[in-house]
Parts: sequence; C-alpha cells; structure tokens
Amino acid sequence: MNEFIYYSSITQTQRRCRVYVSKGPLSHRPKLLIFILHGIGGDENEWLRFGNPAAILDDLVASGILPPLAAVFPNGRACVNDAAPNNPFEPSAIEGFARFGDELLNDLVPLAHKTFGIEPFPCNRMLCGLSMGGGQTLNIGLSNPGFFSGIAAFSPAPNTDVAYALAIGKKRLSGDDCIAQGEPPGKSQGESQGRSIGWPKTWLCCGLSDELLHVTRNAEQALKDACVPAKTEYIEGGHDWNVWTYGLRSSLEFFFKEII
Repeated sequence: MNEFIYYSSITQTQRRCRVYVSKGPLSHRPKLLIFILHGIGGDENEWLRFGNPAAILDDLVASGILPPLAAVFPNGRACVNDAAPNNPFEPSAIEGFARFGDELLNDLVPLAHKTFGIEPFPCNRMLCGLSMGGGQTLNIGLSNPGFFSGIAAFSPAPNTDVAYALAIGKKRLSGDDCIAQGEPPGKSQGESQGRSIGWPKTWLCCGLSDELLHVTRNAEQALKDACVPAKTEYIEGGHDWNVWTYGLRSSLEFFFKEII
C-alpha cells in the first residue's frame, strides 16, 4: 500500500494515511471509496500490520463481489502529534479522535474522490472501523445522514454515542441547511456533490466474549428505537482481529448486495 498525504484544516498540518487501490487495467479504475478506521492504540498502519486487508479486498474484487475500489486507512487521531501515545486514553488523544470527523468529511473525503477519480456521490463511499474507529464510524455516519451509503462498526468502543448521533442526524434530515435534496443512496443521478437523503445502511458486529459487548447491544437497541434499519451479527470471539477481519469482509459483502 502507498502512503497518501493530505492537509488537515483541523490540525493545520500535513497528515498521512495509507491507501489500497485494487489491481487491474486502466479501464478498471476505482469506482468505490472505502474509509477504514483503526482502534485507540493504533494509527494508519494498524490494519496493515495485523489485519491483512489487502488480501481481503483483493479477493472480494477478484471474485466480482466488489467493483474496483480504493480503500483509505487514515490516522483517526486528529492531533498535531498524531502518534499513538504511551497512554492512549490521555485527554488530548481522545479529543483528537473526536475532532477527526470534521477532518474526514471536509478534507480527506473530497481529496480522495479527486485523487482516485471516483465520482463524489454518497453511493460510491462507505465508512467502517474497529473498536475506537467503530465508535467514530457510528458517530460520524449517523450524525451526517446521506453522506455515506454504508457504515460498519466492528466491536465499537465506549466512545460510541448512537443516541446523540441520531439526534443530530434527525435535525439535519428535517432541515434544508445541511442536507441537499437529491436521490436516495445508491443512485448517482441527481445527487449532490456531498449528500443525498436518508440514513446509511448500517452493519454491526461483535464477539460474544468481548468485554465491550454491551456497547454493540446498546447501539443496536438505539438504532431499533429510532427505527433506523441495521444488521447486527454476534460471532464467537473477543475484542480481537478474528472478529474485525470477519467484519470487514462480511460488511462489504452486505453493502454490495444491498446498495450497489
């Protein structure tokens, strides 16, 4: 995977991420853009070190399950010094995770669409993450309905606040200041550059032995109470890479069948 550098308007620094682009002839340029987030102690290289995502994505594309795609692995800690600290729970690091949403939507997403030549429609982009990144995914995706066609959280961490994100999202859906009028997710004709109407398809998974299992169950219930459709899977495992790699593969298969 290649290094990708972009300017952050949040930290006012150049920041790094890793990018996967599926192999193939020029005629098979990427059509899908996926942002994949790491956990509280990780960085832009965590998935590469432990999850072998290239093998998963190569297989999904080669099998015809997914179209050619670009996957971006950002550092979700939006700080000037974004290296994982000795204490990943220190307040400045946690604040960096909370600030990342604005950076993602305003800086990284538009540049990635432009760089990889992927049409900037919601139907062409998805967001997912593990643990802390799973919480970020739900918070960002649900508070900005119509921006991503699909979001997936694998063993989301306690930073998850689905009820609050849904409350923000509902306000945006009911007004005309944040959500542009357009077609539902999954259709490119008539969509705006940034958003379309509607909640993203939502997919959750967690290991049955995970000490944070209650976070997923609470998120599932909050989505159900709000009548926001979501698919949840509970599998054998703990807070570990077997669950997270399963989540990456299975959520993308689900999104492709449901959205593309």
